[in-house]
Amino acid sequence: MKRSIEIGTLGRNVAANLPALRNARRLTTRALAERTRDLGRYIDATAITRIGKMTRRVDVDDAAVLAEALGVALGDLLADPDNVTISVEIKVST
Repeated sequence: MKRSIEIGTLGRNVAANLPALRNARRLTTRALAERTRDLGRYIDATAITRIGKMTRRVDVDDAAVLAEALGVALGDLLADPDNVTISVEIKVST
């Protein structure tokens, strides 16, 4: 019988921060998945969605590549979502 492993505090933080950071950057789950592929550790769009819904655990390697793909420090992805400030740089062409 397969035993479920409880998602801890950091996993819950990632679950809350991942969609917020992704949306702030206007990335679809598919676009984020492609960024992880480009970085050499592919996490498919379904897995990204499941991480955000806490139906899939995230290991440290996944968290590291997701943070890099989002352009944030790993600590920002792991931080308490009540203490994370999300900033987005907007470039305007003239």
